[in-house]
Amino acid sequence: MTSDMTEDLASQAWADLLADDAEPQASRRLLGELLVEKGLISDAELAQALALQQRDGGRLGEILVAEGWLTLSQLMATVSEQCGITREEANSLRARLAARRSDPRALREPAS
Repeated sequence: MTSDMTEDLASQAWADLLADDAEPQASRRLLGELLVEKGLISDAELAQALALQQRDGGRLGEILVAEGWLTLSQLMATVSEQCGITREEANSLRARLAARRSDPRALREPAS
């Protein structure tokens, strides 16, 4: 499996798992707003990413990572914060995603 495919799989699994427990969309802070506030991206990078999203579709975080303005790790940490999950929960999910590379059942089983 290529690195890009692994990152795509991780991003999708991360988003799917967070969606199950996430707060309703209206009560969450916007991802772009959090990233700018944390100093991870500039207002200009956010504006460019939003323009790309408007033109091509897709998820904002994935666009920011693809353009090289944000790392996957930074995206996952910020989405965790946005959804209100703890660092331990995020680390558990990362471990499950890493284990999934060798065993597809690992994503469904709790990390030990």
